[in-house]
Order: sequence, then C-alpha cells, then structure tokens
Amino acid sequence: VQPQIDDITGGGSEITAGESVSLSATASDPADRDVYMSYSWDILGDTYDGSSVSVSPTEVGQHDVELTATNEYGTSTTQTTTITVNNDVPELTAANDSDRSLTAGQSGSFTVSLADSDASDTDLEFIVDGETVEERQVSQPEADETFSYQFNTPSEHSVELTAADSHGASTT
Repeated sequence: VQPQIDDITGGGSEITAGESVSLSATASDPADRDVYMSYSWDILGDTYDGSSVSVSPTEVGQHDVELTATNEYGTSTTQTTTITVNNDVPELTAANDSDRSLTAGQSGSFTVSLADSDASDTDLEFIVDGETVEERQVSQPEADETFSYQFNTPSEHSVELTAADSHGASTT
C-alpha cells in the first residue's frame, strides 16, 4: 500500500532570494500499520533527506518542490508543491567618506561593497556629474569594487554608483 502524504508545511512560501525556507511533511500508512517512513525532497535539482529540511534558494522564480515519502517496504508516493523566490535588491555600501576635498587634476578613489544574494550578474555603473565614466559586471553575490576618477576642473562634483541585477532590481 502506498504511503499517504498527510501534510506539507512551507509549500507555497514566498521568500526573497537567499532567505531560508523550512519545509516539513508527515506521511502515514493508509492500512494503519506502524511503519517507518523516509522522506526525500527534490528542490532545484538538489536532494534533501528528512521529514524537515531548511533550504536557501537563490534562483529567482517559482519552483516545484517534490516530496517523496517511502515506507519501509519500498513503496513510495510523491507530491509536489511550489515555493516562489523573489528578486532581492542589490545593496551598496560606501567604504570611504562621501564628502572629500581634492585638488584639480587629482584622482579620487571610491570603494563600495556590493551584496546581491540572488547570484545573478550585477551591472555597476560609475557616474560622475551625471555622466557614466565606467561600467563593470560583477558575477559574485558579494564583492568590493574600487573606482578612480581624475577631477580636472575645480568645483563641486557628484559621484554616484548604480547597481542593476539581471532580474531588473537596481539601487543607486
């Protein structure tokens, strides 16, 4: 007799990329026998064992979660649920002072830390006085990037960095 999956908790969850979601299940024997059950979860091509698991997916989208409950006689049943992984917004943190004084002709160096846990490529755009002066693509979920620019005219200048990931989220 095939096991009966009585409950899956955590299915239908909606999380942000990199966040953890806990999944748990219970199964029983329809013939009301006292039998051992093993549980196997297939999530994004990875397999997890146990009646309760915790996963932190980084791939954005709606994903099937397949649970297989197998009794001690080798008979199994499978049930599918979904989890939705939403895009996270890239985070930028300046590593040096935002206000500084430089002499005309001197280069300024600007370092930022980027965090974008959905593991997508992130485009960085370094902007001085409204004009893009350098673009880079970062493939790691966390990185420190340094940009330099030579300021030739004496005046106040604005410096911005924009991060845009491949899922459409951006921050400046």
